[in-house]
Amino acid sequence: MNKKLLAAIPAVLIISLIPVYIYGAFGSGAQIDPNLFTDIAVQFRTPPYVALDLMGEDTNQRGHEAFFEQLKALEGHEQVEIYSEHYRLFSGVFISVPNEMVHLIKDLPEVYLVSLSPAISVGLPLEPIDVVVQFGSYEAYEEIPRQPLMREVMELLDIDYIHNSLNLSGAGVQVAVLDSGIDYTHPRFSDFLYEGAVRGWDFIDDSDSPMEALPNNPNGATSHGTRVTGAIAAISPNVELWHYRVTDSLGGREATLLAGLEKAHEDGADIINISLGVLENDPSLPISAAANVAAASGTIIIVAAGNNDTGAQLAAPAAANLPITVGAGNITGDRVANFSSAGPAGELFYIKPDIIAPGEGVLTTFPTFSGNPYGFMNGTSIAAPIVTGIAALMLEALPDATSHEIKARLMNTAMPVSASVFSAGAGLVQPLRALTQEPYATVRSSQADSYEIMASLNFGITSREVFSRSLSVTIHNPGEGTWEYEVFFNGIESAEALVLEDYADNEFTFRMDFENSRPGSIYEGNIVFTDSTSRITLPFAAWLH
Repeated sequence: MNKKLLAAIPAVLIISLIPVYIYGAFGSGAQIDPNLFTDIAVQFRTPPYVALDLMGEDTNQRGHEAFFEQLKALEGHEQVEIYSEHYRLFSGVFISVPNEMVHLIKDLPEVYLVSLSPAISVGLPLEPIDVVVQFGSYEAYEEIPRQPLMREVMELLDIDYIHNSLNLSGAGVQVAVLDSGIDYTHPRFSDFLYEGAVRGWDFIDDSDSPMEALPNNPNGATSHGTRVTGAIAAISPNVELWHYRVTDSLGGREATLLAGLEKAHEDGADIINISLGVLENDPSLPISAAANVAAASGTIIIVAAGNNDTGAQLAAPAAANLPITVGAGNITGDRVANFSSAGPAGELFYIKPDIIAPGEGVLTTFPTFSGNPYGFMNGTSIAAPIVTGIAALMLEALPDATSHEIKARLMNTAMPVSASVFSAGAGLVQPLRALTQEPYATVRSSQADSYEIMASLNFGITSREVFSRSLSVTIHNPGEGTWEYEVFFNGIESAEALVLEDYADNEFTFRMDFENSRPGSIYEGNIVFTDSTSRITLPFAAWLH
């Protein structure tokens, strides 16, 4: 599958996809124990290889050489352990360093950002009532036809019709899963085998066989990756599947997840599913920055939002703006699951998640060594691969579509649910509409050097004294009809605060303009565009501060 890159990215650099701030122990005036060591991530000012290539600049990675020379000049540099180096999607290193050296490293000329390097979690942070029930015996389940896998989801989302009437199955699309591995001996995955195993890499045991940890593993068996993959197998049974084992039952390091992302990108993945992450709502973490670069290069990145239902508790890279962040809905699709993590994304105040998919009581695959190879799963971890499978169907149907077009089509055609856009995004994914509706809409800043191509209107933090930033909505493939729009606020606020600045050739430019009497609050909802045959929904939000 040939990927079509985003529009040329200007010299503001991919590095500007993230804000400059430092979390945790490295904030101004923080007290830290100088005798302890800390794992930190160091991002360089020199952009990564892929970003440099997108900008048409010299891809020589001089940043690493410059950093190592600057590090050697520091007293105590011999105590620094560099345990992971990254060049492709993230330009920087992960190091273990004495606490007293953190601020010295932060001030080196080549250093752009220093952050704590937290562990990754499969549960994000906990799978809620993770296994509702498993079937009693493998032999009994073998008698059930293959089709009942995810049967309620398949019916809700018209997947059988898409398979049989549109003749789509994900053929020719390379899908990568970053997770705990896969039980590739499961009969459901037999069509995905290459030379007896699933393609990919095991970053935990340094092997080309990304098998789940078995029961005899000293750290315990795993099953998460196998469960995630079942959703992809049901919706897009003919994809070319790759797996990258980046965690075990104890979790893992952010550096390992990042290595898996870079390897999947290097191996040519069209779509990468990440149903795990770092438990920080932080768009600046290395894994978030790398996911943005991968998405900007044309790869579709799909990420689980997390399972922490308190406000603004996304994981990373779910907080990154360019990937598709997926929340969980109930099995009938009419509400957001009560555990699904909500936005906004960090200090950027972006709308996240982008979309929801069923994530309660989803019938999927379990490792055969468990004795129960099928069972039910809850969590955004299973909602994300449902969207991954749908995205594979879309890439098969639209092989020249860019990553931002696929994201826009999924969001534009979603069915709004009764919830904040920071819980549901655009709403419940509707794959049949996403596949068959010709027009779609994208959003970008009216600034000439804007790199962001989105499918939601993120006006950010604004005040009564100044207008919000202006955002332009472009209707692609508009047809011959006239497009009209209507604004729906979540709550009682009128549409007067959302102002149409300009309109020309199916491009609408909006801003938020608040009266002095308007109380400070979050204002959000949906703008719905319609012509005689099509409907496009775009979520919007602003924080009047």
